[in-house]
Amino acid sequence: MGPMLLKNIVEELNSLLSKGVISKIQQSDERNIVLKVFVRGKDHKLLISAHPGMARMHITEYGFPNPPRPLRFCAFLRSRVTGALIQDIHQDQGQRIVRISLKKRVDHEEESYALIAELTGKSANIILVDSGDVVCDSLRHFPPESYPRAVMPGIRLEPLPPRQGAWKEEHIEKKEGQSWNKAADLHYRGLLSAE
Repeated sequence: MGPMLLKNIVEELNSLLSKGVISKIQQSDERNIVLKVFVRGKDHKLLISAHPGMARMHITEYGFPNPPRPLRFCAFLRSRVTGALIQDIHQDQGQRIVRISLKKRVDHEEESYALIAELTGKSANIILVDSGDVVCDSLRHFPPESYPRAVMPGIRLEPLPPRQGAWKEEHIEKKEGQSWNKAADLHYRGLLSAE
């Protein structure tokens, strides 16, 4: 998913999901997280995928199987951000990185988190950080000696170095009256079914 397509999708997500509540979290496999967001009387399913060849983020209408027991990162996310309010969804300019700002009330205290989707090909990751940008947990762990930077619980998340050169942009057919999210959902579903 190139930065321009992602920009269009994030603009739609911001108007659709801001002030929504994360009511349910699913993780079907080691790549895909689905957040069920309840907003203005309706549920939406937000897919965040760290697929190495098709990293993406969009509203999906498709179902994903639940494993018999929740996977590690899913169980962690459920404990931290179920019931959290989405404040804002922001894309790093020109990059394939999206930050979902969250607030959650716990014992009369308000806690702030950010769920960061790094849709960066082979290094794609989904990372939960606290208000100080310290990693709470992530889909994939990269130890301190990793290039380009470490991603481990307890380590402050450094920004990814900006990518040199342009990202490849996919050509997605968007029908009249169709949202970018819907067009992306259909496009990637077609690619995956052809795998």
